[in-house]
Amino acid sequence: MKQVTIAIMAEHPDRDLLAPIIRRIEKLLTDKNLTAYQLSIRSGVDRAAISRILNGESGLTVSTLLKLIDGLDVSYDEFFKGISA
Repeated sequence: MKQVTIAIMAEHPDRDLLAPIIRRIEKLLTDKNLTAYQLSIRSGVDRAAISRILNGESGLTVSTLLKLIDGLDVSYDEFFKGISA
C-alpha cells in the first residue's frame, strides 16, 4: 500500500501547509498536559518521530497523523475544527 505524505520538510516550498497541523498538535499536547513521550505511548508513534515531525524535520503520513489524533483522544472533526491557516 502506498502512503500519502504531507509535505513538512523544512526546505520544502509547501511546508506552510503543515504548520497549522503542527500548531494544533502542540496546542492539544499543552491543553492535555501531555509530553511527546506520553503521546508516543498512546499513539504507537515513535517519540523521536514525533519530535522530528513537530520540529519540521520529517515527513508526516496521513496514517501517522491519524494515529497521533487518536493518541490525543480527540475526534477527527474536533482536531480539524481547531485548525486555522
